[in-house]
Amino acid sequence: MPSWSITKSVLASAVLRLVDLGVVDLDSRFDDWPLTVRQLLQHTSGLMNYGGPTYQQAVSAGETVWPVDDLLRRCSARELLFAPGEGWAYSNIGYLFLRRLIERTIECDLGTALHRLVFEPLHVTRTHIAAGPADMIQTLWGNPNNYDPRGPFMAYGLDLRSTP
Repeated sequence: MPSWSITKSVLASAVLRLVDLGVVDLDSRFDDWPLTVRQLLQHTSGLMNYGGPTYQQAVSAGETVWPVDDLLRRCSARELLFAPGEGWAYSNIGYLFLRRLIERTIECDLGTALHRLVFEPLHVTRTHIAAGPADMIQTLWGNPNNYDPRGPFMAYGLDLRSTP
């Protein structure tokens, strides 16, 4: 079954494992952004969520994956909703940044990193990132609308499929 945004918990678990290993600091800044890893995890970074008319048009048109820089530009991601730490706003863009942090720190793709950091220690063997529409066909719902988990609206790239 697909897990969609529930899988943000898996990303958060991976980041916290990196903190436990001493290779990530929750209060360090993320790249050249004025926000911290902790704020990304807590949705208090000030980053907006992607959405609005551009998002709706892309989904309706069945557009392919937006390159990350294009996604950030289309969403005006540099225009923070509030000063980091001064509010709360759900943000898939924040979790895209956490994905980048995980991949860069572990020096491998997200799927491999999640297996090393989260799934293997828990002996979870039947959970994988959906790589495309064919993976979604294998879910209980099938894939009648040819949903692509890599589409512009899944930028953080974490659409897990798993058994219950």
